[in-house]
Amino acid sequence: MPQKYILLAFLIFFSHFTQGQNKWLARRVERIDSLLLHYWHNYDQAENEANELYDLLTTKYTTKEYKDAKIQVMLQRGFLVSLKGDFSTALQMGLEALEEAEEYKLPEKIYNSCLFIAIVYEVGEDMSLCKQYLDKAYATYKQNKLENIYSVYCIR
Repeated sequence: MPQKYILLAFLIFFSHFTQGQNKWLARRVERIDSLLLHYWHNYDQAENEANELYDLLTTKYTTKEYKDAKIQVMLQRGFLVSLKGDFSTALQMGLEALEEAEEYKLPEKIYNSCLFIAIVYEVGEDMSLCKQYLDKAYATYKQNKLENIYSVYCIR
C-alpha cells in the first residue's frame, strides 16, 4: 500500500522539470519520469537510466547549470528506492537532494525535495517530521512565489 501512495505523490510533483535545461538532458529526465509512471513494466530500465544519468551528472556535467537536473534525478532515484520498500535509503537520498538544492539556491528543487521527504516520513508514520517538511515546502513557496507548483502542496 505505501508504494501506491508514493507513486501517486510522484505523479503529482515530479513532472515539474525546469524547461530551461539542455534539451538532451531534459529529454533524458522526462524519459525516466515516463518509465517511472509505468514502473510495473519498466522499473529496471528506469533504475538503470536514472543511475546512468546520475553518474553523468556527478562526473561529467558538474557545473551549476546542471544542478537542477541532478537534483531531479536524485529524487527519481529516491523514488525508485522507495518502491523497493527501502524508505531509510529513500529518505537519505531526499535529504541529500534537499541539501544540494539549498546549496545552489534552487527554490523549486527545495520545494520538491521537502515534499518528497514529507511523503517518506508520512509513510513511516512520523507525522511531526512530515509536518516539519511540509511547513518548509510552504515557506519556500511563499518566499519564492512558486505559484506554478503550489497546487502540489495543497494536495499533500
